[in-house]
Amino acid sequence: MVNKGLLRKFLDYSVATIINKGLFFLILPILTYYLLPEEYAIYSLLMFFASLVSMFFQFGLQQSLMTLYHSQKTDASRYKLISTTYLSIFLITFLGSICLLGWHQTILKLILNITITSLHKKLYIFTIFYIIFNLFTAVTLILLNIRHDSKQFSYLSLSKNSLLFIFIVVGAI
Repeated sequence: MVNKGLLRKFLDYSVATIINKGLFFLILPILTYYLLPEEYAIYSLLMFFASLVSMFFQFGLQQSLMTLYHSQKTDASRYKLISTTYLSIFLITFLGSICLLGWHQTILKLILNITITSLHKKLYIFTIFYIIFNLFTAVTLILLNIRHDSKQFSYLSLSKNSLLFIFIVVGAI
């Protein structure tokens, strides 16, 4: 006999995973067909910058959450660990974003090495918002993974990738 609840969870997760992979497949024609090589280079550099900044902003907190979550004996101590992780990410992201926005001209010149236009500044600000969103969703995804909540994990992952897809489409336009 098939466990219907387990089958439903499997199907929910599978459908969301297929849609996630499909979104990344849809990004490819946008990047290769609609963007000029110079625009694609700017996109690539900004995404690389976002990855580096995210790595520094995470500061190992996500790995700490994964390591320490199961060693906590009570739900109260787990809640304290989770809230401390979110608060730390918030403070680091807030202070780091202020610095990134304050030095946007210098950082953009360093990253792109071209004459900076207002469009580049807008893309940079979108990149900062993407970094912030990415950090908080990454912590939440790790927490959902720890708790074995595949349905919520797949929905949040789908939302995150949909936002990235919209960001890329808006950037391409």
